[in-house]
Amino acid sequence: MASMCRERWSVVVSLLMLLPLTVAAQSGVPLSGIVTDPGGAVVPSAMVSVKTAAGTRRTCRTDEAGAFRFEGLPPGSYEVRVEHTGFVASSARVRIGNGTPRPLEIRLRIAAVREEITVQGADLRVNSAVSDNLNVVVMKRSDLANLPALGQDVIGTAARFLDSASLGTGGATLVVDGMETSEKGVTASAIQEIRINQNPYSAEFGRPGRGRIEVITSPGASAYHGTFNFLFRDFRLDARNAFAASKPEEQRQIYEGSFTGPLGNGKRTSFLISARHERLDLLSIIFAWTPRGRDAPELSPSRAQHRGVHAPEQATERQEPALAEIRVRR
Repeated sequence: MASMCRERWSVVVSLLMLLPLTVAAQSGVPLSGIVTDPGGAVVPSAMVSVKTAAGTRRTCRTDEAGAFRFEGLPPGSYEVRVEHTGFVASSARVRIGNGTPRPLEIRLRIAAVREEITVQGADLRVNSAVSDNLNVVVMKRSDLANLPALGQDVIGTAARFLDSASLGTGGATLVVDGMETSEKGVTASAIQEIRINQNPYSAEFGRPGRGRIEVITSPGASAYHGTFNFLFRDFRLDARNAFAASKPEEQRQIYEGSFTGPLGNGKRTSFLISARHERLDLLSIIFAWTPRGRDAPELSPSRAQHRGVHAPEQATERQEPALAEIRVRR
């Protein structure tokens, strides 16, 4: 009878000892640890991931003390991976059984800093190509149309781009269609392009240097076309000079145009005609001596301009002769 009682007691004790292990296996066990740097200092905000053999992954971040903790992990093999900016990613394998494993301590190594700087220099070889001359000034037809030139003096405006030190005593050299001349020979609308310093030291020209203006006129075409410009300036459209009592009654009119096309029925010969007419209506101030002197105090400037009489000039007209050019195209 006593022997039977001892067996029953041992069975009851065995069941009581297995009950906590069974409950822990069903709910899982925690996994904790701490992340430090090579000096032993904790690393906060590090990314910690736990990956099972089946491929499932759970992540968390370390707290301010560098600690992390995963709850409810079933028994099995896991890979713990820790990542943080500035450190080399570190991995550790751990096997979890039915009991709670001891806390892990993962030490990160500092990542090597690598910087790469690529320096690419420009080609420093001497380039003798005329088209690559960086000192050249080229004004196309569209640039000439928008050029702020007074009285359509495009050559005088383009001369401002010349180096004054390179002009010398002879001034600028004007070359029109490859021929050196003293006058441009055509009106503004007949100019196709103006070049400055295109090829300063070419043997093609008699005066090498950077004081040359090259003018290329409009080429002949197989169809007729032309351009007409009318410029009008009147004192009514001008502002009064702040130091003048009144505006001088002056007026300026410019008629200018060009016309080109084939000559006859031929396709190898073309012509270019350009003409310009300018009408100026200006005023001259004549200072006259009076018995009381040149500047009479009783006469106001608005009435007689200090005894200066506004004498309207005769309207002068300057008409450039029509210029005709015949080109033979080959």
